[in-house]
Amino acid sequence: MIFDLSIADTSPAINGEAGPFSVPPDWQGDVEEYKKLIRDRYASDPVASQRLVVQAWWFKKAGNDVRFNGPYGHIAREILVALANPVAPEKRPIGP
Repeated sequence: MIFDLSIADTSPAINGEAGPFSVPPDWQGDVEEYKKLIRDRYASDPVASQRLVVQAWWFKKAGNDVRFNGPYGHIAREILVALANPVAPEKRPIGP
């Protein structure tokens, strides 16, 4: 599968092909569950983690020129903004 950095697609995976933002087929989760899905994927799947970081780099380098598709596109954008602009550990809010 070719990974297009200019598209962040949150649509369900088709024929087993999924990007790092895709949801599983028949996904019924809400926004908070989607955020947890991506967090877990980032923490446990090295390929997805690498793709997320590279896409965040592209998002920042290309002047935010990424198209967000699917039901969680607005959340995917928030995630790329956060990954592209990390907060120094001493400036992170305390808590979960």
